Amino acid sequence: MCHWHFVAVVLVGVLAGVAAGAASQPSSTSQPAVVKLGPSGELNVNYEALISRANVHLPEANVGLDAGLPVGNGRMGSLVWTSPNSINLQINRVDVFSTTSNGSSLFHRHEDYCGGCGMVKIELGGEVFPDTRTAHDLDVYRAVATVKGPGASARTFVSSQDDVMVVELSGLANEAAAISIDLSALRPAVVQTLHHTAKSLVTARENRVGLVQEFSEADYFCTSAVAVAVVGRKAEASAVSDTIVRLNVAAGNGNFLVLIASGASFDRNSDVLAKAMASLDAASAKGLAGLRSATEESWAAFWAKSFVHLHGDDGQADEVERQYTLYLYDMASTSRGKYPPKFNGMLWTTQGDTRRWGSQYWWENTQPMYRGLIISNHMELMTPMLDMYSDMYAACEIAARQQWGTQGIMLSETMPFNGPEVLPDAIAAELRELMFDRKNWIDVTPEFKQYVESRHVHSSRWNWKRRDFLPYGTTTGMFSSGAKIAYLYWLRYQYTMDAQWLRDRAYPMLRGVAEFYRHYPNFRKAPDGKYHIRNVNNGEAVVGANDTIEELTAIRGMLSLATAAAEQLGTDTELRAAWAEVLENLAPLPTSEHPDAIMHNPSSAKTATFAEGLKPVHFQIVQPPMRVCQPCLHYDLWSLESDDPNLVKIANASLDASEHQKILKTPKGQCWLAETPAEAAKLGRAEDIRQTLPNACKPDRFLANMQGPEGNGAMSYALELALVQSAPAKPGGDPIIRLFPACPKEWAASFSLLCRGGFLVSSVSDQGQIKFVEITSQLGGTCRMRNPWPDATVIIKTDSGNPQEMTGSLLTLETSKGQRLRITPKP
Repeated sequence: MCHWHFVAVVLVGVLAGVAAGAASQPSSTSQPAVVKLGPSGELNVNYEALISRANVHLPEANVGLDAGLPVGNGRMGSLVWTSPNSINLQINRVDVFSTTSNGSSLFHRHEDYCGGCGMVKIELGGEVFPDTRTAHDLDVYRAVATVKGPGASARTFVSSQDDVMVVELSGLANEAAAISIDLSALRPAVVQTLHHTAKSLVTARENRVGLVQEFSEADYFCTSAVAVAVVGRKAEASAVSDTIVRLNVAAGNGNFLVLIASGASFDRNSDVLAKAMASLDAASAKGLAGLRSATEESWAAFWAKSFVHLHGDDGQADEVERQYTLYLYDMASTSRGKYPPKFNGMLWTTQGDTRRWGSQYWWENTQPMYRGLIISNHMELMTPMLDMYSDMYAACEIAARQQWGTQGIMLSETMPFNGPEVLPDAIAAELRELMFDRKNWIDVTPEFKQYVESRHVHSSRWNWKRRDFLPYGTTTGMFSSGAKIAYLYWLRYQYTMDAQWLRDRAYPMLRGVAEFYRHYPNFRKAPDGKYHIRNVNNGEAVVGANDTIEELTAIRGMLSLATAAAEQLGTDTELRAAWAEVLENLAPLPTSEHPDAIMHNPSSAKTATFAEGLKPVHFQIVQPPMRVCQPCLHYDLWSLESDDPNLVKIANASLDASEHQKILKTPKGQCWLAETPAEAAKLGRAEDIRQTLPNACKPDRFLANMQGPEGNGAMSYALELALVQSAPAKPGGDPIIRLFPACPKEWAASFSLLCRGGFLVSSVSDQGQIKFVEITSQLGGTCRMRNPWPDATVIIKTDSGNPQEMTGSLLTLETSKGQRLRITPKP
């Protein structure tokens, strides 16, 4: 397979693959070149060499069950780890959940679980993987994990087409050693928790073993299956216990395969084990060559859709590139199924179903995993997340009325995969009275008390249960999470220009969140003639305050974007007028100059900065805010194209005073969820990017059970914004592309990334000098770009036709679908 593809990149040094988290070191000249110069001056990128810079190599180290090498196809996956005599896997899926929104049995913190299907242990007889002589390698380009010890080697990957994991065993030093494969349930055969039942049934069928697990409670049902077979050697199945089945593999010479299939369903009538067995049949028929070829082609196509390449003399830029590549690998391995991966373990959990923070989706943790995917041109990886929220639209619409007495939709910070439950009318009515302090908590009815006792405290709706400042919870009043979700729907439209998506998916979300705010009982016009919002959060740190910056920013953003979408669709004229009236009279964003300003460190700034909100505040966690410039980051309320010098002054002062910004500028100053690097990029602060991104996230390895890619996701989004931005001057305006708006001059950088309007943009910068720009117009239309060489005339070459010259600060380019333009400064 040829790995050379045409694209504009910069010719920079290449790093050898290094162990995850290890300091990057300059490579030797013997390393393969990432790019080479063509005969006509064009540059070509070797994607295999580029992506291989992110390879993980753990020499002579036993990674243990809490960390290993991740392999997945977006629907199923596992870490691969070893003990001295075995290879270990936990088969996990994105579509397996123990309970649902109306489940009332698994309601304690961290008690509900998801993802886990079964354990597979391949015993190879003897100490084939000793701790000090076993290497673990991840080939990121091909998505293959290799474990090599003195007694055996194993290559593991997951088929891109079938939900089948392939383990290729070779180099067995002792061919006559007894080999066995155990498939184990994650719990006893039957576990009863109040009304919830978890059943596990193992089966041995001649030369195959299988495991089915079922979760049921009232109307809820979820089942999954794992099936295991051996190809290339004879195997005999037997039962070890009521939760373990074993394949005894006959002695023999040469390589052989272990195939592991999985499946899941919410249908009680679905025979998931039969489907998993059928997947084994299909995989066996394709053989190793067929499975490997299809999977490698799929990953090669994935990597060719975009790239980022960085280099700096100190190796830090190279490490940032490496972490960016690993972020994309992580998401491509876990986000292609029915549901998005859970941040707390993804598909990499190794200790059964134990999930700290449970099975609900937390947007604060989910959003950094997804925001960078649009610009990376991997819209397909957004689908599970967007589909999940669209599918719960009706439930969120009911929840808005039941809990808050408002219209629109309630997209809470924390929710189960199928949205909030529908409450009994009497419970909903009493909850509303309590939420708005219209009823004393000592007067709650016995029925309400009994109902609430079995509701999950992690859910935003019931989060006030674990606090003593009723009715406020750390996530109960975080309405801005819904606005940020809806904003991604709008961005998907802007990058794809899919009119049907705007009409059927994006606008209902924007309209729904906008109407939630407009009709929210604690959002109303005060005697000063301004609309204020009371008793809401600013993230989790400020609870029950007024006019918080998160919520005021979200209100302005949602009403502005809903208006822009409605105008494009030619709908809701009266509603647009109502939104306009609110926007015209919306309270100003809170700043440190307000006498009631809520500030984490009031004396840290010498000039006005954004405040978290206004007093009174019912509860405040003593921690620095992880975002300080929300109006400059979300909803297109501001961009480098906007003309608002006062906002820019306050935003820059806020970043200068940000404690998280200072933390990230120190070695090992990690803060996984901090948005300050992205805010710095939006403001064009290249020096902040140089100092913070290398420290933003440097995990030692892929850790299981708690750490997802939030840190790398936040870092990657900031990196993309530093390389290219395509934003309008105001919500709904014409996007304008800016190249390298916050890229450090010390970094040699090149990229191919997606901009709004469907323009795939490639460019090169070295020592702050932009070499050229290439634009592929995937949809046609007008492309607007700030002149990378403001004082120069540019030459525009297309696939056909004579070169054109253009001058001016703003380049307006009319393009046709599929057209490629190459732009350079005139000599």
